[in-house]
Amino acid sequence: MTHLYDMHMSDLSSMYRHVKKLSAINMRLAPRANFGEAQYDPRGTCGPRIQATYQLVVVTSGSAVATVENEEFEIPVGSCALMFPGQTEHVRFATDRPTRHTWVAIYPDVPKFGLADRLQRAPRTAVASSRLLAVIDLGLQTLNVGEMEYWLEALAISAFEAFLADANAPTFVGTWESLEKALHYLEANLSEPQTLGDLAEVAQMSAQHLTRLFRQHFSETPIRYLWRKRTERGVRLLLNTGLSITEISSRVGFQSPYHFSRLVRQSYGASPRELRAATWQAAPRIESLAVKDADSP
Repeated sequence: MTHLYDMHMSDLSSMYRHVKKLSAINMRLAPRANFGEAQYDPRGTCGPRIQATYQLVVVTSGSAVATVENEEFEIPVGSCALMFPGQTEHVRFATDRPTRHTWVAIYPDVPKFGLADRLQRAPRTAVASSRLLAVIDLGLQTLNVGEMEYWLEALAISAFEAFLADANAPTFVGTWESLEKALHYLEANLSEPQTLGDLAEVAQMSAQHLTRLFRQHFSETPIRYLWRKRTERGVRLLLNTGLSITEISSRVGFQSPYHFSRLVRQSYGASPRELRAATWQAAPRIESLAVKDADSP
């Protein structure tokens, strides 16, 4: 276990040496698997580097172009790219806007039941389905305390199985291009009042159409998605800063700390104070990093 954890720390150090314009990163580390999310400023890059894991990279806003072993391919918003261990990769992110992506990775000794062979036959990119996004979100919300590392590993394997199950599904044309404006606006303005009409106007479609698209790809309405994202961001601030619950609730768009507390309890089974106390007392390994200056390799 120590050796594998050291590998994670080595990979993390290597990543920081090979990135430009990385503005924020959040990770969940287990000995043989990890989940993460990162945001890059315009013209951000990652690499060249040698990939150590099987990795799925999902672009949720912006875009990316990857070069792997001299093969170049696009990773548009709403799609997922499959990376393999031992391959040299270089990723360039959008030049005109920030790019946010999530990922899930497993080390080469993890795949079982022919998973590695099936991944070799899979396409390089595929649409990121709602079930894959849900598994990754669940991984990002899991605090790696105690035996939760086994849960993280199981979730990671589930994500790869979801990718394989969805890889040959028909693609939806234009959907993510239409949704991207609404998603970017929603994420960038979590602290501001937002209505379904506002999001529909930004996406340049009717409120009914936007709601259908959200139900199709996220299994929830735009407003439920908005409150979930506000709650998730609030919990990250709760666990990684000393801000008061009142200040956090205001920063992420809640009218009152009572509303924030109610949604936190619904989602995590504990009040904000209980969640913060339990997490800080457990002092888990590296869970979240805010990168203040990553403009040089």
